[in-house]
Amino acid sequence: PQPPDLGLPTSWSATIDALAAGRAVDSAPDGLVYIDEAGDRLPRLFVVAAGNVRRPYERDHLTRSDLEPVEDPGQAWNALTVGAWTEQCDVSDDPTFVGWTPLASPGELSPFSRTSVAFKKVWPHKPEIVVEGGNAAASPAGTTIDTPPGLQVLTTAMPSLNGRLLTTASGTSPAAAQAAYMAAGVAAAYPSLWPETVRALLVHSARWTDRMLASTQVPTRQAKVAALRRYGWGVPALDRAIRSASDAVTLVVQDSIRPYDDGKM
Repeated sequence: PQPPDLGLPTSWSATIDALAAGRAVDSAPDGLVYIDEAGDRLPRLFVVAAGNVRRPYERDHLTRSDLEPVEDPGQAWNALTVGAWTEQCDVSDDPTFVGWTPLASPGELSPFSRTSVAFKKVWPHKPEIVVEGGNAAASPAGTTIDTPPGLQVLTTAMPSLNGRLLTTASGTSPAAAQAAYMAAGVAAAYPSLWPETVRALLVHSARWTDRMLASTQVPTRQAKVAALRRYGWGVPALDRAIRSASDAVTLVVQDSIRPYDDGKM
């Protein structure tokens, strides 16, 4: 059974929520306290990795991901939490992995990505978006699961890494880095947008792949909610996010609301 506190705020996630809303906080004996004035807000956009499923990996990676909850502070309401999907499914050019079978099909959740399927329904749907995070593969006999380099995300190497310029990474960390790049692109195109609006445009640009859509064909609300807590709103696209603010019929309102009244939405 899962612990009962999955998805609950922590001091870490609550601090990120406060900082994202433009408030400064500090710890006190009774919890977190504001140390600034409410009118002096400086909102920020936090892009947070959902956290990774760790070895040993399993063939039924979707069930494993559904049972592995998003890691603290990924449950922060005001952060943009990023999971991982994958299109990396070809190991045919690597002689070390001839005959190996990728765990995730093209367009499916990466085997490394955590989800909020195990969260109670009162807690946020995380991640909001999924970005390429690589894949794993099973040996021909199905007895071994490994992470072939050809199925991972290509990135720059540290200077001390045997003189190589490039290396690979996998999981939700490189996915979050790519999402941060997209957010920076939106902010550069529209400097007047609030951080909250940048986040909203990225999520608005997200789309589910055909593979993700197939999981919603089960005619139960529970299955559809589980899919949303697994994939978020889908795969974002920088060009679509930028066009949404310029040449698509998109209403963008930057204003303040009070979402709660007497503890109710």
